[in-house]
Amino acid sequence: MKTRPTPQNQQKRFEIIATYLREIRLNENMTQGEVSLETGLNRNTIYRIEGAKNYSVQTLFVLADLYQISPSEIFSILD
Repeated sequence: MKTRPTPQNQQKRFEIIATYLREIRLNENMTQGEVSLETGLNRNTIYRIEGAKNYSVQTLFVLADLYQISPSEIFSILD
């Protein structure tokens, strides 16, 4: 039987995704403000994501579309 992830493990996953998305943004030479304008997401939302705070899967879909990657690519870095 699998055990449930601990809050520390969940936070580590948020941190891994946050780092990955920040690196993609920087490789695209975009600021958080530019991402906000392109996606319609609030700049504070971008800040929260890159700060490994709570965010929705829907928000990840929006960013995946912007960066022209598949959502599964984002989650595959957790393996």
